[in-house]
Amino acid sequence: EVQADLGGHGVTVEGNGDLIIYQTEPSLVVKGAGFAHVAQVANFGNPRLRFGNGLLGRGVNYSVSEFDDSSMELVLKTGSTWRRNGANLPAPLTLLAVDAGSGWVAVGATEARKGVRVATVFEAPVVNPTPLTSLFMTHSAQLWITGAGFTRPGGALGGETKFEFEPALKAGSDYVLTVFNRTHALVRLREGRAWSSAPGPLYVTACDTGAGPYDKFKPQAVAHIVPDQETHESGLEVMRTNHQVLYQTPAIRHLKIRGSSLSEKTKLEFAPPLTKDVDYKVLRATDDLITLGLAPGRMWRQTAGHLMLMSLDTGKGPVALAHGTGIVVADIAANPTIATSTGRITATTTARLSIYGTGFSIDGTELTLDPTSRPNYDVEAIYENEIVLKLKPGKAWGVVPADQASVELVVHKIDTAAGEYVFQDATGQPQPVVVAVIVPDSAAQTASGSQIRCDDTCMWANDGVCDDG
Repeated sequence: EVQADLGGHGVTVEGNGDLIIYQTEPSLVVKGAGFAHVAQVANFGNPRLRFGNGLLGRGVNYSVSEFDDSSMELVLKTGSTWRRNGANLPAPLTLLAVDAGSGWVAVGATEARKGVRVATVFEAPVVNPTPLTSLFMTHSAQLWITGAGFTRPGGALGGETKFEFEPALKAGSDYVLTVFNRTHALVRLREGRAWSSAPGPLYVTACDTGAGPYDKFKPQAVAHIVPDQETHESGLEVMRTNHQVLYQTPAIRHLKIRGSSLSEKTKLEFAPPLTKDVDYKVLRATDDLITLGLAPGRMWRQTAGHLMLMSLDTGKGPVALAHGTGIVVADIAANPTIATSTGRITATTTARLSIYGTGFSIDGTELTLDPTSRPNYDVEAIYENEIVLKLKPGKAWGVVPADQASVELVVHKIDTAAGEYVFQDATGQPQPVVVAVIVPDSAAQTASGSQIRCDDTCMWANDGVCDDG
């Protein structure tokens, strides 16, 4: 078969979605075919490119440093970036068209011609210096790191923030890192670990947010480590337990305080304040462990955050902890919520159900439903404020008795960031949340028995399924 010589109109570009770069990467290679056609056009110069984000060549934002028929190397101009708006990164770098001497030729899929992704661009990471922040060697539970370009696992385009510290700290064994957004990350020191073995500055020396260690990263001092308070002469001591996570009103777990020279008569001063026999009761007490139970209708904290133990008093006067700054004894998570809904779903033909609320952990959240049993559905997706359930083939959300028009689908409890949470009323009694109303399949069938197909204005619009026929 004889192929027509398309000349400069035959230029093509290969997609490279796997190439991940930072926005200040010095150079970028674009591969394809037909680039060398420019040599046949007098005084044309290097191939010209048109990017989706308005990036300009020929020395404005970048230059084509060298090329052959199948590749081009683009060199970024000092002070420019491949993509500018860090708040919108990571994002694709899309090449829309190429001019190899015969005019602009759109590139991409044969039909759409919407461009080709030649790289995925991440924001250049920056850490703000905070050298005046004091950390006790073991008594301080956490450290906030601020900056820019931080990424969270699970993003659509990938990415995960990793720091390197000096003195060295190992992720997972020494600390747990939580990235809240592109500017804030929280480092939680694990129990039994220390920020350092000696006083001195703590540096972040390297950062990788998904495109490898950033070679232009500037090390920054993020804290100054100071010695712990010495153990009191009485032997009274409390261990930091910031990885004890409790809900504001847990129905199952109790607060455990570990230390030495403790007893049932030990007076505890908390921040925020809590009062014995009003907010909590002492359930058990030994020399090294006090277990507290929350009183009905009370909260460990009104808002999510650390519960600090500020001082202890065994009868000889209060003993301040950590030089008066207190020691974390629990991390209090906000109570998860489930939004009430009376949207109708059919017993077997509604394929998906979205449950909305707050406090869902994207790392894993489980619900206890009634009447739907766990083997009947899969958790298809989890977001911070939505859980999508998918009914398994041949299974049902529930059975509607012949003498009833519907059955309520309720959530009894949820297992998320701080373990199981039972939904309760103001007095502490169980109070399931209605999330849907199950109706017979016949309610969504025509007189002939066929399934009704409906648009988003009908009664089935809120079942999480697109029913447009």
